[in-house]
Amino acid sequence: MLRLAGQVGDQVLIGTGVIPEIIEASLQQLHEGAKEAGRDPSDLDVWWAPRLSIAENREKALKEIRASVASSGNHALRSGLAGKHVPEHLKENIRRFHREYDYSQHGDENGKNARLVEELGLTEYLLDRFAVAGTPSDIVQRIRSLARLGLKNLWLSSPGDDPSSLDLLGKEVLPHLNS
Repeated sequence: MLRLAGQVGDQVLIGTGVIPEIIEASLQQLHEGAKEAGRDPSDLDVWWAPRLSIAENREKALKEIRASVASSGNHALRSGLAGKHVPEHLKENIRRFHREYDYSQHGDENGKNARLVEELGLTEYLLDRFAVAGTPSDIVQRIRSLARLGLKNLWLSSPGDDPSSLDLLGKEVLPHLNS
């Protein structure tokens, strides 16, 4: 899909993850597609789509995002692990996760899928790969680290509907970031 996006798209929203090897592999596919179509890859408007969870304390933020990263892991990795850059030591747990994923509990913060991520030891991996989560300070640090990796445009979707998270983002994160 990234190769196709490079061939025909003007804007691309990438949801494959935001860790260095995934960023590199995703951009490689995107750029190869653009070049195959005789397009300049630098003309593409590239956006990255990590999940966002922000709260006054890290534990609350992580609890609120578990189901969301479970969904990301299910979506991005369900069609096989070849070329997906999943660490070898996690592959069997990822396969089990997909076998046991319960679509009837998709997005349920306290549901089976969120618990399964924890049970299988996938929490940190899925958070690193698919999320920007934690306290306002954590969020500022994470966004700065993503900027150092070359990510300029982030489309941050939040799993919750608590308006206080928007307040935290607006008052305690955005003022600390440079464009």
